[in-house]
Amino acid sequence: MNANQFGEGSGNQFTVRGCSGTEKSIESCTVSSASSPCGSHSKDVSIICKPINNVRLVNGSSPKDGLVEIYYFDRWITICDSTVSVNTARAICSTLGYKQKYAEAFKIYNDSSTTRQQQKHMFNLDCTGNENHINECRNSVESHSCTDSSVLGVSCETRVRLMNTTSNMARGRLEVHYNGNWGTMCFDDFDVKEAKVICQMLGFENRHATIIRGNSGGIPFIKDNLECTGEEDDISLCTFKGWTSNQCSNTSAVWIDCRIPVRLFGGNMITDGRLELMIDEKWKSLCYTNFTEKEATVACRSLGYTFTSPEIQTASQYGLSRNKNVIDYIIRCSGFEEFLSECEFEAIDDQFNCSNVDEVAISCSAHIRLQNGVYKNEGRLEIQRNGTWGTVCFDKFDISESRVICSMLGFDNPFPEICTTSCFGHGNLQPIIANLNCTGNEIDVSQCSYNKVQRKCTDILVIYSAVNEYM
Repeated sequence: MNANQFGEGSGNQFTVRGCSGTEKSIESCTVSSASSPCGSHSKDVSIICKPINNVRLVNGSSPKDGLVEIYYFDRWITICDSTVSVNTARAICSTLGYKQKYAEAFKIYNDSSTTRQQQKHMFNLDCTGNENHINECRNSVESHSCTDSSVLGVSCETRVRLMNTTSNMARGRLEVHYNGNWGTMCFDDFDVKEAKVICQMLGFENRHATIIRGNSGGIPFIKDNLECTGEEDDISLCTFKGWTSNQCSNTSAVWIDCRIPVRLFGGNMITDGRLELMIDEKWKSLCYTNFTEKEATVACRSLGYTFTSPEIQTASQYGLSRNKNVIDYIIRCSGFEEFLSECEFEAIDDQFNCSNVDEVAISCSAHIRLQNGVYKNEGRLEIQRNGTWGTVCFDKFDISESRVICSMLGFDNPFPEICTTSCFGHGNLQPIIANLNCTGNEIDVSQCSYNKVQRKCTDILVIYSAVNEYM
């Protein structure tokens, strides 16, 4: 800046020398006592005190966390903050346009920037936490090396993750980031309300969250007795006892299973259609390639269809146009999982192109039939489970169950008749379903509850008249 940029002054002049830049007052520098050392006011010093307008977070896992750097005199410098506090983090997050309530401050050790000797750092940044911008905080700048100290890191969101030894995206040990490190939480007093908040933070539909007591994996316990209502957007809004916990065994860590939402889209009935999963808050479909009956069985089970033998189809069979969102994973199931989120998600090779492959559609409708009747609206009820046809025990079967069966077969009779084996014979199949229990409002019998046959049935279910008129 040029001298005398804002015009000549008047009165006494002073010379100031010997400032290191760290002084809190100019009186701490060497000030001459001469009344007019410059000879005239044409050499009066002009100064502009620029506010700190540029701050950024670098080397983090997301734009909302990382090492704090401030643009100061044409260079980015770190903050050596010996009093790391949440108030400082709140002011920085507010400056960056993020919410203060999620702010967390932590020290970053051994960063490469700490080896730069005699770099000017904002060494002290004193904030109350109510500032909207760090210019409102008290600060001092001095020539200081952070080699023996640490630099400031800030997160403007609570970082959580689920860790496991597989690629399951929705299940794992809960880990929370605090003070530059990852730690887990104690299972004590942790329930589904807290799990819902965690799953919501991770982008999963939270109403299906479940918790499991598991191994800590050797990492420290850092947060204890978390209490949430289940409605919070972030666990920082919940109450807890503190950030350290030494009263938890290695077998009492919190594990969470966030169920991946599944739906069938575009089918003629709710039991069939294109298979879609909610990933990253978007409904995404799957490639037909490598999708087997095992995956289809688990998908149907995830949807509540219990003893179905699913049929694998393609989305084009339903006249559906290509979905713009196709997940870049191949799902591999054993066939015994309760939910798709328990299966393995294997990343698709970059060379694999799913654009020319049809998408998966499935039918979860139970396969049923009436056998040995004179007319097609009557006969012995047979049902297919896990690819095997069998009969249904008569016990506890009443008009509610028969209405669901008849509706599935296309017969509309509110009062179908039922009888035992004597009507249409026992047949050669083994009974596989007992205690079938429906409300009568189900679309498909696989939505009803049942028991596997544990004993031999004395009577087998038959339906005598599915409609009032013989077909």
